[in-house]
Amino acid sequence: AGAPAGPQADAERWFRAIFERTAAGISLTDASGRFVACNPAFAATLGRAVEEVIGRTPGEFTHPDDWADQREQFEAARAGGVDRY
Repeated sequence: AGAPAGPQADAERWFRAIFERTAAGISLTDASGRFVACNPAFAATLGRAVEEVIGRTPGEFTHPDDWADQREQFEAARAGGVDRY
């Protein structure tokens, strides 16, 4: 049994290649706001390895004064109110 073929499999391969290789930081969080995935560029922005980011929250990497200002925007993004954060 080989890798799946077809348009959906191709799209998945493209997404994974872009996610891993882009210079732009990309992260995904779960409903509780914890990182479930991030690419190397995102982790590098935080000065961490990908494995150190997964399972943590943005507030753990942000100065408390800055997080107070950013939390509302983060919550709006999680709720679908903005398309990026």
